Amino acid sequence: MDLLPPRFSSDSNLDADDWITDFRAYIRVRKIRLDDTVEVFCVRMSGTARQWIETIPSNLTLEEHITNFRERYSTSDDSHRQTLMSELWNRQQRADEKTSDFIKVKARLARFLNLLDERFTVEAAIQGMREDIRRDVVIQHPLTVNALRIAATRAEACSNRTTETRRR
Repeated sequence: MDLLPPRFSSDSNLDADDWITDFRAYIRVRKIRLDDTVEVFCVRMSGTARQWIETIPSNLTLEEHITNFRERYSTSDDSHRQTLMSELWNRQQRADEKTSDFIKVKARLARFLNLLDERFTVEAAIQGMREDIRRDVVIQHPLTVNALRIAATRAEACSNRTTETRRR
């Protein structure tokens, strides 16, 4: 039986403190050598958490990594909520990121923040979309996350066709 904790992503609904508890149990039960714990900790990160962990110096101890992790992702204080809220409103769609994936990230952040009014999620997602997609989405006036997904899929398809035409 493998007790490996799931990968942690700031976009997921995993609680950071619970994840750390599960991670500590895993390394204890599997008797992972202290020298290997930091590497195991780092490879259990994904998405934006992976990007974040790659900015942390690699020569830190596991406890230093956990302290940094808790400062960044713990929900036990208001500063984490503010960090998530900032990420919801300020995160921009990457050039290589599919719009559907970007909307999923925004929707997960909104759920994690317990924002029940979809209009906030829709507005935050539109605000962070690539300009070539945002322009066409705004014209369609989506009011729900589902309507936003449909509008964004159309806009992205149109943008991709335009890009392909320019390349020829």
